[in-house]
Amino acid sequence: MDSTILSKPGKLTRGVFFAVGLISVIAITALAEEDQFAYFLTVSGRINNNSERQNIGASFRGIEIDKTSAPTEKYSVSGLLGSVPGTRLAEPSILGYYPAKVVLHREGASGSEDRTYVKVRRRFFNFGVYSGYIRLKKTLKPYQPGRQRFRGRGVLRN
Repeated sequence: MDSTILSKPGKLTRGVFFAVGLISVIAITALAEEDQFAYFLTVSGRINNNSERQNIGASFRGIEIDKTSAPTEKYSVSGLLGSVPGTRLAEPSILGYYPAKVVLHREGASGSEDRTYVKVRRRFFNFGVYSGYIRLKKTLKPYQPGRQRFRGRGVLRN
C-alpha cells in the first residue's frame, strides 16, 4: 500500500467524504429528472352522495412548472375534474376510488386523461396518473347524504 495515504489520514477522509457527496448529488439529480412537470393547484368542487349515485366534480387553477427546458418555465393552467357517470355504484360512504376524467388547459395547449381515478379520503385526494395530492381545507363527512362542497390546494407531478 502507499505509505503516504496511511501517514496522512486527512486525505483519506476527504476522499471518502467527496465520494459520498458525489454519490448523493447523482442520486438527487436522478430523482429530480423523473419529475418533468409539476402542477401547483387550487381546487374547488363538490361531491354528491345520493342513494342513486355518487359523483365528484371540480375545477382547478394554478401554475405548471416545466423542468425540461433550460430556464425553468412557468405556465398558468386550469382544468376540470369529473367522475365518469354510471361507473361508481352508490355506497354508504363517499370515500374510495372514483373513475374520473381530467382535462387540463394551458397557454397554447390542452390535454385530457380519460382513464384515471381519484382516491377520495377525508382530507386528501390522490390522482391515479399523477403523484402528489390535493389537501382539503375541511374534512369531508363520509356518511352525510347530499352535496358537500370542498376547497383545497396541492401539488401534482408527472
